[in-house]
Amino acid sequence: MNLKTIDLAVLVLAAAITAVPASSFAYFAGGGKDAAKGNDCLVGYDGIDDSDVVLDGKKQVVECTDCDPACDLDGESVANGSCVFTVGVCINQSGVDGCTPPAALSKLAAKGKIKGVKGAAGKIALDVEQLLEGSACGAHVDVTVPTKETKKTVKDGVAQLNLSASVKKNKAEGTPGRKDSDKLAYLCKPRPETEACPAETTTSTVVSTTVTSTTTTTSTTVPLSVCPNEVVEGTEECDDGNLDPTDGCTKECTICGNGTTTAPETCDDTNLVSGDGCDANCRTTGCGNELIVGAETCDDGNTDDDDSCPSDCIVDQCAPQSGTDFVVSVNFAGSENVAGITVFLEYPEGKVSIPGSGASVPTGIITDLPGFAFGQTNDLDHALIQAVVDAGAFPSGLLFNIHFETCEGAATPTLGEFACTVQSAGDADLNPIPGVTCSVELPS
Repeated sequence: MNLKTIDLAVLVLAAAITAVPASSFAYFAGGGKDAAKGNDCLVGYDGIDDSDVVLDGKKQVVECTDCDPACDLDGESVANGSCVFTVGVCINQSGVDGCTPPAALSKLAAKGKIKGVKGAAGKIALDVEQLLEGSACGAHVDVTVPTKETKKTVKDGVAQLNLSASVKKNKAEGTPGRKDSDKLAYLCKPRPETEACPAETTTSTVVSTTVTSTTTTTSTTVPLSVCPNEVVEGTEECDDGNLDPTDGCTKECTICGNGTTTAPETCDDTNLVSGDGCDANCRTTGCGNELIVGAETCDDGNTDDDDSCPSDCIVDQCAPQSGTDFVVSVNFAGSENVAGITVFLEYPEGKVSIPGSGASVPTGIITDLPGFAFGQTNDLDHALIQAVVDAGAFPSGLLFNIHFETCEGAATPTLGEFACTVQSAGDADLNPIPGVTCSVELPS
């Protein structure tokens, strides 16, 4: 197997252990160095997503050209020397790669400035004090960014919005200190004098009706629906400009609490109370409805186990005892041709803990890989996804050891509290190998 083939094997296996992407609604987590530490979900930008953000050197930028109705929200059909952006903040969002949202934040700040604009008009002020607990989004604020006129030309206008969130370390409760800081620039580009403003986009629906063998084609223009943008349009029932699903207007811009179940709602009991069978987002009470209710500690909108929120929406609390070493062995069997394997290991997170989180697991936690193999780790804080890759086949038996820390006051874990499954296995030529299994062995 040449080096190029080895790299391909790593790529295939790495794809298998990537965490679930962020939710489909418009939310940008911010990225940066805090993402690698598993903290990128603490705070982020509401109303935009990854596709809206471009890199300008080391800066992350949202670009808009004056009077482009897709991004300039001032409603003007002619260029007026400025762009209006809508700006919002969300905290503790589930579905962000490698990040488990905390129950609450200790501090949160959102500060912005419009370059070249003096006084209060040049400041971006967001009220975020009410956004310290749970998974929530604040109200949107319209920010007007003027282009910059010089003696020779007209340049881009720039606004900068900085976010920061932190969780204070609590040794008694086993809560680690966490921090997430993000920077995003909003760029208003001047429209060339010779260039007309684009018209607002509409979609065209063609309806065909057959009557006594005669086909009539009718073209119907339906306004483009953008949720949320504070304008009720298309098939929307409401649009309050935010993604808070519990305020009577859902993230899909349907009215919750009016007694009528409108897709994708699954219920509507005429109130905005959670825990009564129909929660405040008009989804049936239970794990997987995107609201944390009752005993749940997380809810990312699904009941999958292979992401940061387990299938029962409960991540048991643990106060790790630093320096303890509870070694668990993971073995595999079923073939002697395995050169790459990815396993999924569920573990009792209320009794044992893996130092670090996501891909940020310290050296020395996963040990004793076979032969010359190397591994890639993704700790979900309730389960481990581990890939092991080598240039050639390695013998069945011990795949790796995990060095857990035990949780303060917890009973000793039993074998039945661990479960191992093989997500994928392949040979040196990347051919899949069926029938490969894995098992767990506890210290004697």
